[in-house]
Amino acid sequence: AAPGVCERTPRSRPLVALLLPGLVRSYAHGAHWVRFCARHAEAYDVRVFLVVWELRGRPENNFVQGADRAADERVDAAKLRAAYPPLEALELVSLEHWTDTDSEGHDGRFRNQWFLVERACALALAALPAAEHIVRARPDLRLSFLPRPLPSPPGSAYLALQEELWGSDCFFYGDAATMRTACSLVRHYDALTAALGYASSEPMMELHLKRCGVPLVHFPRCFCIDRSE
Repeated sequence: AAPGVCERTPRSRPLVALLLPGLVRSYAHGAHWVRFCARHAEAYDVRVFLVVWELRGRPENNFVQGADRAADERVDAAKLRAAYPPLEALELVSLEHWTDTDSEGHDGRFRNQWFLVERACALALAALPAAEHIVRARPDLRLSFLPRPLPSPPGSAYLALQEELWGSDCFFYGDAATMRTACSLVRHYDALTAALGYASSEPMMELHLKRCGVPLVHFPRCFCIDRSE
């Protein structure tokens, strides 16, 4: 390095766990995450945790999980590994954990969603105890940017959500301890649906974060969901 210039080494980059829980709707979605990891490689050491149902979904069934269950098409792990950036962990979750309808008769897709979120977070925390930040996204998400640097002094607690809550249940991030709390919603699922009188992901998340006293920071909307094949 030139005199007076501090050369950045790979170890000096913040360690970031990227969680991608959910249904695989298209193997082509992995190309976005390849670009995303390459774009941020200089600033962050990103490790990818892909935790998905063994059942494959379809974009046209985004709000009708029963159609995916009926089709019963299984995910090809080899195709996933070929499509995505190098994976720290890949788990195809058995349908024995799948919920069609919850205990109050609501559509089980919200419980299924948060079950995988917690599972991916727990996997990352166990594998990367030194992770400074954890990012919750999903396989079919497209991010236009990730704030650089992540808005947290070392050791501080925060959860970053977009300025308006709508959409934030599929993309948020924070320090490891705060993310453990935020991602634990499924443990309180029945109490949350009982309090609300219905099942809906973002109202449940908002109530969960409020009850847990999670410290929030906000960012402008910077993502969309890819509905294409």
